[in-house]
Amino acid sequence: MLILSSDNFIGEGVFRVCYSHPDNANQCVKVFKRDTSENPTDFTELSRELKYYELLERRNICWDHLSRYHGVVSTSVGDGYVFDMIRDADGQVSKTLEYYLNKSNIAGVEDALIQLADYLSTNAIVTRVMRPRNIVLRTETDGSYKAFVIDDVLNDEFIPISSYVTFFARKKIKRRFDRFEKSLSKYGLFVK
Repeated sequence: MLILSSDNFIGEGVFRVCYSHPDNANQCVKVFKRDTSENPTDFTELSRELKYYELLERRNICWDHLSRYHGVVSTSVGDGYVFDMIRDADGQVSKTLEYYLNKSNIAGVEDALIQLADYLSTNAIVTRVMRPRNIVLRTETDGSYKAFVIDDVLNDEFIPISSYVTFFARKKIKRRFDRFEKSLSKYGLFVK
C-alpha cells in the first residue's frame, strides 16, 4: 500500500486529487475525492477512461503528448490510478496551460498546442473535452514548450465509433480542438 500525504500533494481537479508517487518521481497517483460507490457516475466515467487507455495500448500509439496510464494501486486514501508525471527539463512538475494563460507572457504556447493538435489527429486520440487545466506544458531545455494531455482522455460517444474508425476520430478531434481554440482566443492565443 502506498502512503500518500500532504507532502505528496500536487493538485486537484473536479473529481480527483493528484499526488506524486512516493516511490517513483516519474509517476503520479490520482485518487477520487469521494468513494465511487457513493456516486456510480464517477466509477462509470473512470471505467470508460481506463478502457480507452487499454484500447490505446492495444493500438500501440506513440505516447509523446499523453500521460500514460500504468494501473491501479492501493493507497492510504483509496484506490489510486498511476500515470506518468510530466516534468520540465529542470525536474520540476510541469504546470497546466491554465497556469500559463494567467501569465502575461505566453510566447511559444501556440506552437506547442499546434503540435498537440497534430499529435491527437495523427494518432486518432479522442478526448472528452479540451480544457486548459487538462493540459500541461513541459518546459524544454531550449525554453520551448511541449504540450501533454493529462486528463479526460476518453471517448464519450454512446456508440464509440470514432474509437475504431480513424476518419470519424479525426473529425471529432478537429471539432473539439476548434472549440478549444475558440475558448483560447480570449487570451490572445490563435493556434492555427
